[in-house]
Amino acid sequence: MCAVNELNIFMFTEMFKIGYLDEIQYQVSMLDWSQGNRIVLNESDGGLFSGKYTTLSQFQNTALGSLLEELGDIGEARLLRLECKDAYTVHTDPDDRIHLAIETNPHAYIMDIENNSMIHIPADGTVWHMDTSKKHMAGNFGGTPRIHLNVRVKLPNYTKGGYHLTISGGSYDWKQELYMDTMSF
Repeated sequence: MCAVNELNIFMFTEMFKIGYLDEIQYQVSMLDWSQGNRIVLNESDGGLFSGKYTTLSQFQNTALGSLLEELGDIGEARLLRLECKDAYTVHTDPDDRIHLAIETNPHAYIMDIENNSMIHIPADGTVWHMDTSKKHMAGNFGGTPRIHLNVRVKLPNYTKGGYHLTISGGSYDWKQELYMDTMSF
């Protein structure tokens, strides 16, 4: 496992530290998670990777809303809850992410597959930039849920021609297959 001060040499770079994590933790503890393990905090004008995002009204003028404002021109912002014994599959992402650990336990990790490292991000108010072009996954091997604020870093608005793929149906994990084939380096 990596110590916090070693995160900068792997896929994480420290951005800044907030002094109001306790307010965010309280706000998150009051949210209704009955619809799943993801709560979206903002909405786009239509472009997932480069669109203009606006904080949803229920999060404006709150601790979470203040942090989104402080982050500036960002992409999709969401709270991701990883239950005990859950993990995401190995993948890369086309856009980097900003992470803030809100609730965690000592056995919740983001794994840097390329460097064979398990990285624990403590809930200490530090906001991290994550290079998601590296293969990674997250796992919660502890006894309590892990909740992170996960924010997409906006990509430049691409206006030239290209292809749009839509794949649906079946039980095959096309998203994972496409990530590994087209996004991995």
